[in-house]
Amino acid sequence: MIIGPPLFISLGFFLSIIAVETLVLLGYAKLSSATIVPARIREFKHEKAVATLRLGSFRSKLVGSRRFVVVTPYGLECAVGEFREGSGALTLEPSRAGRFEDLSLKLLDEDILGLFARETMVPLNGFVLESLPTSLRAPALPILVSPISLGDIPAGRRGGGQEMHMVEEYHPGLDAKDVIWRRVAQSPTEELVSRTRESSIRRSVTLGIALTWKSDESRAVLLDLAAEALGQVSKLLLELGILVRVSFVSKARIASFESSSLRELTETILALTDVDNVEFAEEPISASDILIADKVKFFEVRQLGLSRTGPVLLISETTGYSHVGDKVFVFSGKEDLTALVESVIET
Repeated sequence: MIIGPPLFISLGFFLSIIAVETLVLLGYAKLSSATIVPARIREFKHEKAVATLRLGSFRSKLVGSRRFVVVTPYGLECAVGEFREGSGALTLEPSRAGRFEDLSLKLLDEDILGLFARETMVPLNGFVLESLPTSLRAPALPILVSPISLGDIPAGRRGGGQEMHMVEEYHPGLDAKDVIWRRVAQSPTEELVSRTRESSIRRSVTLGIALTWKSDESRAVLLDLAAEALGQVSKLLLELGILVRVSFVSKARIASFESSSLRELTETILALTDVDNVEFAEEPISASDILIADKVKFFEVRQLGLSRTGPVLLISETTGYSHVGDKVFVFSGKEDLTALVESVIET
């Protein structure tokens, strides 16, 4: 009778009271602050970055256990190391390009007996991880385009255009038809004088971006592919001295960016994170030399896309659908877009 059911019931009731008290004590051990240092990290995707998570309060282990989990958006993985004196190491690894923010810290509190648990979310405001596409650091592929077909706008340097750049002495390698025979005939010397033509090239190329998505996962996938495509195409254009203009709908208005260097292009690509999920955006579609669109968006406005003079770049991780004419290119993350750039600068 002494060690029978009444004793076990009393012992269980006593332990339950202890568990509830420890859980209540955990409730008073609220975080005064939670921050990630440094507050801004920029790296290429698939590369690991190390940061420090600092907590504003510390609690004795005698009142239970507390575990921390960093909740991240899709496309960003985070591992939390051991905490010492209110701070712990974070290992961040993005699998998609873009800007990641709005992280939060999940606190999992348990009593000392492990009978009760409570979950609390603490926002990690002010932290941003900027993940760059790998196409930005990949070597630019050569563009094999006839200089004469690069357009009709003088570039200010010698090349195969239609306008005269300067007059110089003829030497092997120049076209014999450019020799100025009238000046040679009037010259008292035997010097051959030749015209040097001025290179012709487009001064700028505009890329319009129109995307639609139905979930956070599809949004991250499309933005990643758009960033990779934009990086590859823009690097080829910048190598030719062409100004890159990018336009898309952001915050219910048309956002436009110009890039004449890799630094400016990087900021433009990161700004893609703010693109709106809109059903129809006429200006980025009709006013662009190159249209970057997802498969659904393009086929929703198929007639407009086919009536364009410039090419269309469809982005999708799946490649099991047919092309729609010679003006349509498909990018799933691995394709070489040199032919796309050549088709633009030849017009």
